[in-house]
Amino acid sequence: MTATGMLKNGRTILEVQREPPCASTSGYYFAPKEMVMETEMLELRIARESVQDFHDNLMQAHAEAMDCLECEELLDKGISAYKWLSQAEATLREGAARGICPFTDKLRQALETLYYFWLDPCKYAEERIAAALEKGYNPDNLQEFRDCCERVRAWIEENEWRKRTRATSRRLANSEPW
Repeated sequence: MTATGMLKNGRTILEVQREPPCASTSGYYFAPKEMVMETEMLELRIARESVQDFHDNLMQAHAEAMDCLECEELLDKGISAYKWLSQAEATLREGAARGICPFTDKLRQALETLYYFWLDPCKYAEERIAAALEKGYNPDNLQEFRDCCERVRAWIEENEWRKRTRATSRRLANSEPW
């Protein structure tokens, strides 16, 4: 008995040959011909289910791995953006310290806007991190990303404190009868 699988273009993709049942040394057949055919169908069904299970599990594992990889890429983008922002601030402050360009309120507001804007997607990133951790994946750059988040929050907190201090100083200076 021969079973053949064909592609649309006529190429053979699978050819299985099976000898007809033969007699054992005792003279008995292993199985009647009909049973061999049913066994082949059973084998084919088990093979198909096994291949499907393998495929589905592999695709699910692949999708989960891709989710983790995409999470790491998202965190890398956040880390990179933080480094650029931090470097830009350091350069502006160094320029001001050397007297090259003043560190104006306009620059401070621009940095403040960028730091707040950087922090916006962190909630979404934390959701992606939680999903990855729940699946058993620990992004390699997780701690570095969380360190960046803490630095941005600290910068914002310090900046808010400085703004309140400046506002209070101005208010007190304006209330004094000079």
